[in-house]
Amino acid sequence: MNLGGGYLVNPDTPLEPFYEAVGLLGERFDVAVFIEPGAAIVRRAGSLVSTVIDVVEHGRTTLAYLDTTVNHMPEVYEYQYEPDVLGHSDNGRFRYQLVGSTCLAGDTFGQYSFDEPLELGSRVVFPNMGAYTAVKSHMFNGVNLPATYLRRTTGELVLRKRFTYSDFAAIWGEEEADASL
Repeated sequence: MNLGGGYLVNPDTPLEPFYEAVGLLGERFDVAVFIEPGAAIVRRAGSLVSTVIDVVEHGRTTLAYLDTTVNHMPEVYEYQYEPDVLGHSDNGRFRYQLVGSTCLAGDTFGQYSFDEPLELGSRVVFPNMGAYTAVKSHMFNGVNLPATYLRRTTGELVLRKRFTYSDFAAIWGEEEADASL
């Protein structure tokens, strides 16, 4: 039995009554009980790191195009969630509309200001993206999913999975996609 997730807990929440209720449910109905951790538990478990691939002046707005998309952070599009960005400063001199790299209307993360200008190749880090980023993201129009890394307690990053166009093509039944695309 899956009881879902989304439980609003924090480090101070006493979980013993919850554990007891789950145990009683499992015993009474002779079922295995699964609990999804939910955003409150896993949000801080991951970051999404993107790269600026273009900067364009559009009237009074400066657009910084990223090599990612809101499709990699579904909460942004579905719930109009504006994610945190490392280096954002409310009083930063350089203001940008951070946007994704697809033709999807609404492929935008929000307005952010920085003390230093963003340039081609600048890294933009969205912390606290461990909740739905991996489980709900998708390859809209073939834009690869972000590579997945494990950060060891030593700080070492270990590549776990790098996605390619072949992964996208396989979803559509193409068994031997041209990996050079």
